[in-house]
Amino acid sequence: MTDLWAKNMAFIGEKRPHLLEILNREEKREQIHCKVVPSRLSGIPGLKLNWNGKEVSLHSLYDPVVEARRWVRGLNLKGTRYLGIFGLGLGYYLLHLLQEWPDLEKIVVIEPSPEIFRCACNVLDLEQVMASGKIDFAVFAASDYEQEEKKLERYLEPLFHIGQLDALEFVEFGPYPRIFSEEYEMVRQICVTLGRKVRINENTILFFSRMWPQNIFANLLDMVTSPGIINLFGKFEGRPGIIVSAGPSLNKNKHLLKQARGKAVVICVGTALRALLKEDIIPDLVITLDGAEANYRHFEGLKTGEIPLVFVPTAHYKILEEHKGLKFVVGGGNPLIDWTCQFIETKGLLNFGGSVAHAAFDLALRMGCNPVILVGQDLAYTGGESHARGTVYEGKKVGEDGGKFYVEDVFGGQVLTDHVLNEFRDWFEKAIALWARGRLVIDATEGGARIAGTEIMALKEVLEKYCQDSFPVTETIYSAATMRIPGEGTVNRILAAMEDALKDLGKLEKLARKGVKLARELGTEYDRKNPEFRKTRKLLRRLERIDAELLATEANTLLNVISQPVLLAVTKGPLAHQDERETERDFAQRVAARSALLYEGINEAAKQMQNFITEAYEKLKRFMT
Repeated sequence: MTDLWAKNMAFIGEKRPHLLEILNREEKREQIHCKVVPSRLSGIPGLKLNWNGKEVSLHSLYDPVVEARRWVRGLNLKGTRYLGIFGLGLGYYLLHLLQEWPDLEKIVVIEPSPEIFRCACNVLDLEQVMASGKIDFAVFAASDYEQEEKKLERYLEPLFHIGQLDALEFVEFGPYPRIFSEEYEMVRQICVTLGRKVRINENTILFFSRMWPQNIFANLLDMVTSPGIINLFGKFEGRPGIIVSAGPSLNKNKHLLKQARGKAVVICVGTALRALLKEDIIPDLVITLDGAEANYRHFEGLKTGEIPLVFVPTAHYKILEEHKGLKFVVGGGNPLIDWTCQFIETKGLLNFGGSVAHAAFDLALRMGCNPVILVGQDLAYTGGESHARGTVYEGKKVGEDGGKFYVEDVFGGQVLTDHVLNEFRDWFEKAIALWARGRLVIDATEGGARIAGTEIMALKEVLEKYCQDSFPVTETIYSAATMRIPGEGTVNRILAAMEDALKDLGKLEKLARKGVKLARELGTEYDRKNPEFRKTRKLLRRLERIDAELLATEANTLLNVISQPVLLAVTKGPLAHQDERETERDFAQRVAARSALLYEGINEAAKQMQNFITEAYEKLKRFMT
């Protein structure tokens, strides 16, 4: 054992214990064996592998350090802030990388061989390499790559930022992709999935950026006066819970759900509610979170007063306006919701990964349900249809175009799905593994994609085996709904915070108008044949002061969500990208135009937010009088 090895083991034992666990794990012998050998010219250690009966060198046989420096200088990382590297070798390139590209903020080195990492620990000072805080390692456990896939995804996630995919780069070191081809493909697929999630989140922000604040403040009174979902946690320990979604396979067995009344907690997602009511099936809870007008269509015209509603405050405000019965509110999940929650009692949180069915699943777990039974959870286009009959999407056919693909179904065959639905399935699988904690999760959909971790059964069989004993479902839900009229002190704190927010938003609006004016003046000056240097410098200093004041304004928390589209436009749009032929004047004009766009967006966002808060403020005051 070398002194460097001992030092590295002590360091990672304290700072990165997961690496120590991998290095100490008894692995099956890897098919690739490696040995450290001195290089011919410098004597610096290199690394050779025995691969497929051949000896392959991962480094220069003459001078691996010179080779590492040359490799780093050959990289084109201009504009890159987040870097993934497939392959560590002995890690000679890492310090050169930090020196050559100091703007890098996060580097994840993916090493598919613990044995190679062990060799590196004999020649590479990990404490020195990781001193910057920029570098981390993701090392596979060689015995079972599939088990490590989800862990690897967690290590790569910090590289994927909303609005920053253009600042992300992946590179491969040496012959790694050829030697570790299967592992390389797995990493590539994980990166594709993570990148797709970021794009979906960006699109979600663009779509909902105005809608979310509008709904949250329109729903503020219900949020303050409704009991929190936390009141239901633990109320149904050991009782069966059925989550009803709107997949096409719901056509097969929804009629059987009548038998579950009073013998299971039936939680219906909003999309499936219309289909159940057409069968005279009354769920025990219905849950909604989507803020789009299309979500309101699932509830429009329905008499839902006798069904307790679980809502996230982002849900479309008309759903809450028209629901006259009991409501449970979910706290958190959005900066604006968090802002409001600081003034009221704890409402309780739910985990959801993009689908209302996810929130329903987590609710069933938190209520203590066991087993948790999935119905209508196809996560696929079973029979070429998108949804069950009786929903607003009834009869919608789906073809194989548009990036769709086949996955294994519950019968061992194949079923058509797409990337979004497949990511929803992936969320379920992770949730079952992490949170189900030994509870039985049954897929009684009788169709659709196979969800790992579930036991597949027909709903009739499930009802006969697990849903025979009656218990007071409705009574328990209503007794848990400890309705409270908020005290005058609570309301006054919220009103005072809203008054302060309105003042801050007024300041922001004024600052943004100044910023627009100055940015346009700057652009006009740069348009001149001979811009006046003293004037442009003065304008830039004034813009910098406005930036500082904007950042210091307390209302930024409220403004941030609604201003996301303009921030994405500034960081991702055409004004964010430098053309190869761009002159210094072109650059200055682009920066001035980008600043004007930013300030215009902030100005408009501040006005919109003021309107939303003012309406909520008046509504809350009327409630207390």
